[in-house]
Amino acid sequence: MDSTSTLKRGVTEILALKLLLESEQYGYRFVRLIRERSHGQISLTEGAIYAAMYRLEEQGYIRSEEVLVNAKRKRRYYSLTEAGRKYAEDKLQSFRDMATGIRSILEYQV
Repeated sequence: MDSTSTLKRGVTEILALKLLLESEQYGYRFVRLIRERSHGQISLTEGAIYAAMYRLEEQGYIRSEEVLVNAKRKRRYYSLTEAGRKYAEDKLQSFRDMATGIRSILEYQV
C-alpha cells in the first residue's frame, strides 16, 4: 500500500468517526456529508466507507444494524459502541494536534 492510500485510509476513518460521534450513519449518507462539509474537496466512495466500517466493527468500535427501508431495500446503519466513542474522541484529538503541526510547517516562512 503506497503512502497516499495509507493517508486516505486514515482520513476516511477519522471523518467517519467524526460523523458517528454526531449520530448513526449509513454508507451513502457518509459520502454525501463528507462531500458537502468539505465543499467538494473530499470525495470518497461508498466502498472506502464500507472498508473503514468493516475494520472498525471488527475492532469493536462500532456496531451495525440492517434496517428495511421499504419493501425492496435494506440499509445498514452504523453507530459507535462505548469503546468506540472513547476511541473516536482520542483519534480526533490526535488528528487535530497533528493537523496543527502540519499547518505550522506548511505556513512556516524562512
